[in-house]
Amino acid sequence: MVDRFQHIFDSLTEQIVVLDQDLRIAYANSAWLDRHGLTASEALGRICHDLLLSTDTACTPDTCAAQQAFDAGHPVRLACPGMEAAPIISASPILDAAGRVAEVALVSGLPDPHTAQAQPASAEALQRAERLDVINRISTAVSSTLDLDQILQSAAREMARVFDVKQAGIILFDPELSYGRVAAEYQETPDRTGADVRIPLAGNASMQHVMASKQPLAIANARQDPLTASIRDVVEMRNIESILIVPLVFKGEVIGTVGLDAIDTPRVFTPDEIELAETIANQVVVAIDNAQLFSAE
Repeated sequence: MVDRFQHIFDSLTEQIVVLDQDLRIAYANSAWLDRHGLTASEALGRICHDLLLSTDTACTPDTCAAQQAFDAGHPVRLACPGMEAAPIISASPILDAAGRVAEVALVSGLPDPHTAQAQPASAEALQRAERLDVINRISTAVSSTLDLDQILQSAAREMARVFDVKQAGIILFDPELSYGRVAAEYQETPDRTGADVRIPLAGNASMQHVMASKQPLAIANARQDPLTASIRDVVEMRNIESILIVPLVFKGEVIGTVGLDAIDTPRVFTPDEIELAETIANQVVVAIDNAQLFSAE
């Protein structure tokens, strides 16, 4: 199950290790391996407490975040009393297609075994652990079906909830890259305007910027920013004050975008929010590819 997260885990600076139901290490990212001075072959398949605590006795459930996450089926944060400085461990369940907990990902601010002073997980580490929980939930939602419409609708709904916006839409481009259509959307108060929207790509400064840079674009004042001049009618029709446009990049090409709309009240999207949105968009692209491969069979 960890395969669908591996490219995300590999890119993170946090120490991440994934355990199977026997508490054996199924995956460890380079940050975790480097901290412990291990290679992947030395870590994979080893039981967590055997490797980290040098004991063949499992931790009791009340002190083990992983066991609690397996039992509860939701993220758990817990100090690990068996380790130096009792670091905070965040355990996030990884669900299979049937919604069962297949593995648990552990994120921690583990103490450095090569230094005398050890620090517990920082607020930043805990924030990033929350980000992992979000990624896991959305990835599970979009990976639970091979129906493209359901994937896109789930992604729009979950992203609106995560970023606390009242409106989110996913636009897919036509093969000739002449326009984008709203393939899925979430609206707190549905007004059915999405079905009528065709976003022109030629002469659309905001879309051209995203397509050229392949990077997210945050516009704080969508009603006056020059980048939205050619789509001002859409902005006004959908009551958009601020917008975050995130590209869906497949094999190096932008095939569409995710739009997170702040309506009624302007909003400045933070760098952390933009980074998280980009990570989630990458997961959506993987799910789209899987669905298209399935439909082609």
